[in-house]
Amino acid sequence: MKRLYPDTYKTVEIYRMEALQRVVLGGLPNENKVKSEIKKVLTDTAKDRFVYRIDILGREQNNVDEIRRAEALTAMLWDGVIIETDHTGAIIHIINQNEIAEKWHRVRPQVEKDLAFLENKADVLASIDDLCTTPEELRM
Repeated sequence: MKRLYPDTYKTVEIYRMEALQRVVLGGLPNENKVKSEIKKVLTDTAKDRFVYRIDILGREQNNVDEIRRAEALTAMLWDGVIIETDHTGAIIHIINQNEIAEKWHRVRPQVEKDLAFLENKADVLASIDDLCTTPEELRM
């Protein structure tokens, strides 16, 4: 891979996103509105491959009840993620997978305390453990 020069490509883009999530959990409707501001920085390129650093500049959600609290507590794991994509934008590889796993292991005890109210807390934590330690699970 070679280092890009600022005049070669648009190297920094800011995205403001709003997502409305609606699901039925345990037979009850559940809704969550998430607003995020993301910075995507193109850092390297090679033939048909691009490397980006993704920074979460801001994130808020209106629902932190039950399982949505786990989502709010773990969103910070993706701040600073470095991904490699193909020319269509599909993720090929998460380059700093080990850093994500280290972040998770640092915050896991507090997240476990904060999710003490969940009946399926062990399953939720085990799923996050698997995602953070098994890179192929994070590939698209």
